[in-house]
Amino acid sequence: MKRIFVVDDELDIAEALETVLETEGYSVRTCPDGEDCLQALDEETPDLVLLDIMMPRLNGYGVLDRLEKAGRQMPVLLMSAVRPADLGGYRDQVVGFMQKPFSLDTLLDRVADLVDSTACREL
Repeated sequence: MKRIFVVDDELDIAEALETVLETEGYSVRTCPDGEDCLQALDEETPDLVLLDIMMPRLNGYGVLDRLEKAGRQMPVLLMSAVRPADLGGYRDQVVGFMQKPFSLDTLLDRVADLVDSTACREL
């Protein structure tokens, strides 16, 4: 079973994504912010991280910085209401971007494509 982390401070979004992804057969762990995500990553490595950019305590960019500093690489699909202008050094980890709001069907297609592929996709 493929494991997905959903990292989003908006509880309703995280719960909706968890429900939809679990219905599709994925194992899902939700985290309300970047700090909780990093703690969860110390326990297990998911096949994909759905990572919100704007969060309290530690935002998505902070998570990516910490992962890079620790030499950890895993596929990350960024989610945000605003598309980042430049991902700069994050391109190695970021396999895609979903602009909020997005349709659940589009997200499921994207997730299926990413967890079934070992190659990173261009944004």
